[in-house]
Amino acid sequence: MIKALIIDDEKWPRKIIKNFGKWNELGIEIAAEVEDGEEALLFIERERPGIIITDMNMPNIDGVKLLQELNKRRIQAKIIIISGHDNFEYMQQAIRSHVFEYILKPIDPHELNNVLKRCVQELFVDKNSDKFTIYQRFNKETLNNIAEMIKELRIYI
Repeated sequence: MIKALIIDDEKWPRKIIKNFGKWNELGIEIAAEVEDGEEALLFIERERPGIIITDMNMPNIDGVKLLQELNKRRIQAKIIIISGHDNFEYMQQAIRSHVFEYILKPIDPHELNNVLKRCVQELFVDKNSDKFTIYQRFNKETLNNIAEMIKELRIYI
C-alpha cells in the first residue's frame, strides 16, 4: 500500500477528500491527516508518504512554505494541491516545486481519483525502475545510520 498524507486546516475538506477517494481500490492507505504544514513536515520526515495532498492556505506553515521546505529536503513524494484559490503565487510555487497536480475546490471525485490513479501508476513505474529512491524505502534515522556506516567503511577502502 502507498501511504498518503492529507493536509488541510479545515476538517470538512479533509473529510470530502477521504470520502471521494477510492483508496483501497487504488492501493493507497491514508496514513494520516494533519491541519498545517508544521505537523505535515514532522509526519513526512518520520513516515515518508508516497502521496501528499495539501491545501495552500493554512496557519503556521502555509502551502507555499511547505512546498519550499519539501524541495529543500528533497522529498520525493507525489504532491497534489487541492485549493480553493487560483492564486498566481500558489500556482507559481506549485510549478517550481514540480507538484503532480493542482486541483481547485470544489473537489470533483472523478478528477481526484484520476489524479490518484496517475500517482499510483508513476510510483509503481518508479518503484520498478532504477529511479526508485532510497528515500521511499527507509526512514530518516535508517538513512543516517547507513551514511555513518559508509563513512566508517571508507577508512578501510
